[in-house]
Amino acid sequence: MADKAILQFDISGREHRWYFHDGERARVGRGSLADAAQALGSRRVVVLLPGNECLHTRIALPVKQLSKARQAAPNVLEDNLSQDIDLLHFALAKSGDSYEVVVCERRLMDAVVASLIEANLPVDALRTDVQALPMPQEAAVWSVMLREDDVCLHGAHGSVHCTRAELPIFLQQLYREQSDDEDKLHLSVFHAAGDVPDWPVFVEIDQQETVEELELLSRGAASGVNLLQGEFVIKSQSSGSLQRWQVPAVLAVVVLLVWLGSMFYQAYQYKQENQRLRDDIIAMYQSVAPGAQVNVMTVKRQMQNRLDRLEQGGDSETDASLKRLNRLASALQDQDLTQGLSRVSLNRDALDFELVAENLESIETLRQALEQAGAQADILSAPSQDGEVRAELRMK
Repeated sequence: MADKAILQFDISGREHRWYFHDGERARVGRGSLADAAQALGSRRVVVLLPGNECLHTRIALPVKQLSKARQAAPNVLEDNLSQDIDLLHFALAKSGDSYEVVVCERRLMDAVVASLIEANLPVDALRTDVQALPMPQEAAVWSVMLREDDVCLHGAHGSVHCTRAELPIFLQQLYREQSDDEDKLHLSVFHAAGDVPDWPVFVEIDQQETVEELELLSRGAASGVNLLQGEFVIKSQSSGSLQRWQVPAVLAVVVLLVWLGSMFYQAYQYKQENQRLRDDIIAMYQSVAPGAQVNVMTVKRQMQNRLDRLEQGGDSETDASLKRLNRLASALQDQDLTQGLSRVSLNRDALDFELVAENLESIETLRQALEQAGAQADILSAPSQDGEVRAELRMK
């Protein structure tokens, strides 16, 4: 129970009571819902309504889905209710072959849920105090809590809340309804307050220790019918500390999504650029070696092999083209004009290329360098535009 708590809801709103265990000892408090929210902190809370505000019963329905059972329950119980079913709230829980049903007024649920939301309590469930009594291990035994003015009974066959004056009547009814194999009505009795009643002769008592009421209810508060069903589900049950983290968490998710989107976009750009480079490599290699098969992964080695064959005296048309390309590359590198090369076109007899330089003197210096390397080089055109020269040359 270190991270759990129970809150006994006061219908009048004057004074609510709460209980939790902090790991060292039990803590009990009382006050407003705001006081409770401050005292309980982030602990998940099971809120308990007075059992006399609700009707507890069981019904058998030929449906397995809880939502369908909740729709059918009002019509099944309508003849046994004194109020219009449209004014009532029906909450159900599956129990063996039947359904436990808790019925209470809708206006009560409206008021309770609204006050819990306003107090910002992290509510796990809303139950009745009757159903928070510990469930006996044996099906034939009923747990009983004696209070000053009323009595709560809870067992495998249902839940009962009654006044002290009504207790003998309910005990007689439970005794008649139990199995014929039992000659006594077995009660496990917890004395929370008030006098001990005179028990009927058909009752067998297993007297338990005297216990503080909230401590006893905390033992069984995790089970029972949760009244927060249908339209009364509290959609936001976050604690204050969690709410403080909601905005930063949302921002963190947004940042992460933006970052992932950016990474995917960059990856797409890299893929497109890689494909463009592959196409350029293939086009360049095929212009040097027309008809040759190209493996992009080994194109450097393929080019080197052809240059090696050229150095060994090869005289094919392809090797002649490679020889011209090699001379051009060396001359461009020597003249620091590599970045100015904008186009290369190879054919059987010549190599045409386009070069951008700062002035005509640079173009002429390159032409002379090619001539000195043993090639025949001619300047086909060299127009000047925007402070630079765009020359077209042919090398044989």
